[in-house]
Amino acid sequence: MIGNIARFIAPVVQVLGGQFRIQVDLTKVPEPPAFGVTVVAGDTWKFQCRHRDFLPGSGPTSNFTDAIEIPFQ
Repeated sequence: MIGNIARFIAPVVQVLGGQFRIQVDLTKVPEPPAFGVTVVAGDTWKFQCRHRDFLPGSGPTSNFTDAIEIPFQ
């Protein structure tokens, strides 16, 4: 099943080793069309991050991380 695609706009905290984290309000997940869906126990959500890289000689480029699946309890 294909789900909705939403975009989080949140401050990113950089962490060493290519990792990052964001703080997410699970009562206001930006999923269309409602744009404020609450995550509830038993839900399984999939997340992926788009990020920008700067490659010397070619400038900025955009990439995606591998997706992760998170079951909420």
